[in-house]
Amino acid sequence: MESLWVIFILLLALQEGSSRCNKHKDCYTCINHKTWSNGRCRWCPLDQSCHAKWSLRNHCIRLSFDSGYQCRTVDNSNDKLSYNADEAYKLALFSAIAYSDVPAKCLTELFPRSDYSLVSVLVKKCDDFYFDYEKQCQALVAYSTRNKEIIVSYRGTRGEKQVVDQVLAVIGIPSVSSGVGGKVQKYFNNVHSKFYRDIKYLLQDLIQWFPGYKVKLTGHSLGGAAASIASAMLVKNNVLKSDQILLYTFGMPRVGNKRYALAHDRLVPYSWRVVRSGDAVARLPICRLGTCTLFNGPYHHGKKVLYTDSEMDKDSNYIVCNGNEDSKSKCENNSRRKRRFVDTLINKHKLYFNIPIGTYCRDHILKKS
Repeated sequence: MESLWVIFILLLALQEGSSRCNKHKDCYTCINHKTWSNGRCRWCPLDQSCHAKWSLRNHCIRLSFDSGYQCRTVDNSNDKLSYNADEAYKLALFSAIAYSDVPAKCLTELFPRSDYSLVSVLVKKCDDFYFDYEKQCQALVAYSTRNKEIIVSYRGTRGEKQVVDQVLAVIGIPSVSSGVGGKVQKYFNNVHSKFYRDIKYLLQDLIQWFPGYKVKLTGHSLGGAAASIASAMLVKNNVLKSDQILLYTFGMPRVGNKRYALAHDRLVPYSWRVVRSGDAVARLPICRLGTCTLFNGPYHHGKKVLYTDSEMDKDSNYIVCNGNEDSKSKCENNSRRKRRFVDTLINKHKLYFNIPIGTYCRDHILKKS
């Protein structure tokens, strides 16, 4: 009985310490205040909240901050960029181009009045862990002098066999260490690794030719996961600076664990994870014990942009979510609406901005020409 009282008192103490910290709304204020036990409050960059170190509400576990130096690494108060729906639509089109077997022709058809030029189209054999299939992984690099930008787009999952193979690999094969910190799913990392060396050298050359250009990485589904890892690695390896790179992904699954999410957010602050309400792929791999707020399991990085309308186009309503996997956010509440399973699994993931991304070039654009 005495041990139960001790546990009860400790829980009350943790709750009291947490409540004293919760009222502080920025990193610097948080770490300069203490709990009832004289311990320093800690800032969790994942949910952008202040907690007592061992608070049950602290999503960061041992990843939270307690120093001014750490606060500076995530201080984005001077950021000038925000989510742009027109930019997202354009990069969704580039994600569609990456699926095409004739990307140069599709690029010309989609942007007939632009000066986009394809620098390179990289094609590699995808890994087949459980099934043999002939589908190839693909990435492309393009640039525009008019827009002063370089775009890198990765192809997503193609074909039923690759979908099943990817799911089984994520479930059955352990995660691997990431080059930026934490762990990532091995399947996603393998796709990234196939292209990274070529893309790194291409970008190094392009940045010399076009200094000051923004570099924008994008991809749908698996392509988004590969773009996520590449964007963080490019900054980590000093190929690009954090304020030089943007990431827009569409229907991207969870790439890595909490430590990876935190590392990615530090390296790539201009990261937008566009998700349709009801897209089941964006909720995979499933979090441990049904929650993403505990342990160091699968965890999303970046700012989530949730489109809540049943139909999604450039003018549809959306919410920019704070925190990565914060179950109390409006985003989480909207994403739990009752929905048809088949519709969720297939149509919601395929269509972004009313673009069937995986087949758009083949079945809609090039079919007309």
